[in-house]
Amino acid sequence: MSGIAAIFKPQSSNANESLIRDMASLMAIRGPNYQQYWCDKNMAMTHTLLPTTIESKNECQPSTTNGDIWITADARIDARDDLISKLKRHFPNIKKNTTDDKLILSAYQLWGAECLDHIIGDFAFILWDSTKQRLLAATDQFGVTPLYYAKTEMGICISNTLNAIRLHPEVSNELDQVAIADYLLFRINENNHGTFFEHIKHLPAGHFLTFENNTLRIKQYWKFEPRGEIIHSKPSDYIEEFNDLLKCAVRDRLRTNSAAVHLSGGMDSSSVTAIANNLSKDQS
Repeated sequence: MSGIAAIFKPQSSNANESLIRDMASLMAIRGPNYQQYWCDKNMAMTHTLLPTTIESKNECQPSTTNGDIWITADARIDARDDLISKLKRHFPNIKKNTTDDKLILSAYQLWGAECLDHIIGDFAFILWDSTKQRLLAATDQFGVTPLYYAKTEMGICISNTLNAIRLHPEVSNELDQVAIADYLLFRINENNHGTFFEHIKHLPAGHFLTFENNTLRIKQYWKFEPRGEIIHSKPSDYIEEFNDLLKCAVRDRLRTNSAAVHLSGGMDSSSVTAIANNLSKDQS
């Protein structure tokens, strides 16, 4: 997926343009279509594009809607029709083909950090609000799209590519011995905030961070809560509801003229493939 990164230096009047360009170059393998960056005083952002939806072909990031708030995002927003319907009441220029990054920007303008209560999908984004001198970064509810960060002496460095953060001269290469031991013993890092590097942290699923007034805050905005018991009069009604939900989920993710599916040999990937094929036929 697309590469994103940002460097924020609150007390500096000079964003590190050469470093953000190096980070863009490193992430070019993630975003071969273009590598762009934007700098303004104490903030620098970059984006390397790999388009995966019809709308993303029109993306030009880092992007802004009003010149005060900027974003770089690796995002595929789902339930777009519902979100667009909410936003159009306040932003008449929002259209069906508005790119996902602009939807996130508009949602932030309307709801602030609470915009995360209205957004679903696979996403990681870094947003800069110059009016508040606030950096906001978030990852999706299930952490499908990762996001890493490192607190530096002069500020913070964030990216969805761990090795891009390692380019920062203030970020140590010191290893986290506990994380490595966890992986060797259990094949997983038990600390979902950590990485193999002591000074590079992972933003867990369903969390966002803010960096404001030289203070880093991390907050959980979502956790899985099972719905109440569903009771239908007929067993076939359960099957029908499940099929409707599965079709809706596949349709949300089928936003191109073609798609690839990883077949594991189980029933879930085969079902997704069959539904995607049927939906594609209906659209043609």
